[in-house]
Amino acid sequence: MQKNLFSITVIILSVFSAAAQPVLTGANSNPVQGDKFYRVRCDPSGIYEGTTGPGVTWDFSMLTPMAIDSILYKDTTVAGRPDTFRDCSIWTGEGMGDFYYYVTDANHFALLGFIYPRAGGMLKYADPQDELYYPASYNSSHGDSVYDANRITVYADTFTYDAWGTLILPTGTFTNVARVRKKAHHYLSGALFNSPEVLYWYMPGYHDPLLTVMPGTGGAFVNSVAYSRTTRLSASVGIPGNKVLDPAGIELFPNPATGVLNINVPDGQIAEIVISNSVGTQMSAFTTSGAHMLDISSWPTGCYFVRTTCGGSVCTKQFVKM
Repeated sequence: MQKNLFSITVIILSVFSAAAQPVLTGANSNPVQGDKFYRVRCDPSGIYEGTTGPGVTWDFSMLTPMAIDSILYKDTTVAGRPDTFRDCSIWTGEGMGDFYYYVTDANHFALLGFIYPRAGGMLKYADPQDELYYPASYNSSHGDSVYDANRITVYADTFTYDAWGTLILPTGTFTNVARVRKKAHHYLSGALFNSPEVLYWYMPGYHDPLLTVMPGTGGAFVNSVAYSRTTRLSASVGIPGNKVLDPAGIELFPNPATGVLNINVPDGQIAEIVISNSVGTQMSAFTTSGAHMLDISSWPTGCYFVRTTCGGSVCTKQFVKM
């Protein structure tokens, strides 16, 4: 009788493990040309990272949106990629208006380098920095080191696939989701100066982290949290569907735009606006308050970045000229 019970237990555990554990591969996780995502940055107050292990349910349905950024992946045939990064597989402009260049294959999704137009900086790695490794299965781990031209360590990262289960977001419930913990070690002149940790929730077939969390220390609330979606937020959740907001409350719409771009600055405030194209060329710069209509009808189609300085807040947003 004990033997039969043991056999039944083994069978049940084996079926449960095989049916539910997601495995991340290059084929089901690498971004491809045309992938577009909206990353919704949320209020981290009272948010914890959740538990590890198999079959976990993470409930983040209470997240409150604060701002939204868009990311559009382009392949190497799209104008705007500099020759320095001609060996990249895919590239994008995202976040604060920076440009990132990646290589994608069956073994990893890796950062080849980046350009920071607002700071005038550019960096290309001789050995790309892994963003995700393949195949990634539960309890697997991976290490990656990146060196500069003098073989001095710049990054030494470790990845651990520490949990899988069901993720509940404001956009819905997602099953068979993998959580990968990335511990980054940043070095300056060979000395460790920063060790940030980031958690990513991935679902096979969705080419962007469903959720990104930067944990706090010592069990504290998380420092930052953002979730991904493929459509813009509607006005019902506090961010107008065709507008991009920044911390100062400046509105940018419509997005995409064709002939006119509207920039609305809150009453009583003055904002400095600088707009650059995808290779960092400045297209327009001005100071405004209230409602401003900018004629962009003669501008080439593509991605543009709007840097706003207002009331001590500096933010860069992206819009598309159709």
